[in-house]
Amino acid sequence: MKFYLVTCKHGHVGRDKYLPLAIPIRAESMEKAIEIAKNKPGVKKDHPDWCLSKPRILSAEEYTEAKKTYHGHRYFQRRTRQNLHLFQDELVMEPNFTIHNKIKTNTKVWTKKEDLSKYKAKRIKEFNQSYTKHQGREE
Repeated sequence: MKFYLVTCKHGHVGRDKYLPLAIPIRAESMEKAIEIAKNKPGVKKDHPDWCLSKPRILSAEEYTEAKKTYHGHRYFQRRTRQNLHLFQDELVMEPNFTIHNKIKTNTKVWTKKEDLSKYKAKRIKEFNQSYTKHQGREE
């Protein structure tokens, strides 16, 4: 077994924020360490960039120290969401979120009407082609 340190985005601190924490993991390979880290509670696993850095190999002493630091972090000492002020200075704003019509989102927002009309025209053309092909009247 090897020891790894994986830095991940931790959640439950707001949709547009995250808390970067290094998770000490004991695993057979780097791939297993990544899989274990992704399944830890609190990790923002639905984000495409949930892992902030490549796993780093640790010695047994470094692993023990990192484990104490990880479990002793203020993030795990909070009882309710109202106690975010305990680690407010460590929170990082999520760069992928934007505000559109007063709603925070991380999806693509159509800003130009030309883009939307081109998209609609393409979809209508694809539908018409599949419909005529289905009817047996290829043009």
